[in-house]
Amino acid sequence: MKKLLIIFFTIGVLIFTGWFVGTRYLYSVPILVYHHVDGAVATDSPTVSTAGFSKQMELIHQRGYNVITLDSLVNAAQNKTRLARNSVVITFDDGDKDNYLNAYPVLKKYNFPATIFIITQKVGQNDYISWEEMSEMMKNNISFGAHSRSHFYLPDLNEEGLQYEILGSKKDMEEKLKTEVKYFCYPIGGFSDRIMRVVQEAGYKGAFTTNRGKGRLNENLYALKRVKIGNTDTNPLRMWGKLSGFFNLFRSEKEPY
Repeated sequence: MKKLLIIFFTIGVLIFTGWFVGTRYLYSVPILVYHHVDGAVATDSPTVSTAGFSKQMELIHQRGYNVITLDSLVNAAQNKTRLARNSVVITFDDGDKDNYLNAYPVLKKYNFPATIFIITQKVGQNDYISWEEMSEMMKNNISFGAHSRSHFYLPDLNEEGLQYEILGSKKDMEEKLKTEVKYFCYPIGGFSDRIMRVVQEAGYKGAFTTNRGKGRLNENLYALKRVKIGNTDTNPLRMWGKLSGFFNLFRSEKEPY
């Protein structure tokens, strides 16, 4: 009997230790990334139907996830503060018009904050959000970050080109939106040490990629990995996996460019 108790006690300690290590050292707040929400049919970007997006946001709401801002995420990292295990961040790339038409009403319904990364030279074109629409969305918990001026693949550019795309897009947005633009998103996820330096020198507080780069736990604020969400993630089990905070551990690491 005594041996059996020792065995059970040992197993319990191992389980608790594994849970503690996983929670404290392997967990990272999931940063979701969307592109189109029932947008253009012919596109290389992931598309989620409006109904699918609504179901995903409903699931996040019903299961009590805490949708936080990029400021909350970055400030916690800087201050080495642990965020609750039910935290999640929502982002969008490119600034497509359907983000305003289809995603924004759903986000507004649940009062979820989100950040949309904007290609500034495409603002106001037929399929992209206008400056006026951005101003409206900013009144309802939606913030905006820079996604370059023209969506060039940054590793292919020289120093002048990087300044034009990275610093230039920040200036464009701050002039139009009359607010500080704190975060940058690398077009097609490509970055390097040189590019991160330019982003930092431009005054951004953080930058976001896709699954590029070697770190799995988002310890580098200028190489924050995100979790791509598609229409198949309307399945609650798939969505739970991507919201778990451990999804990055099971992804293959990719070169930054």
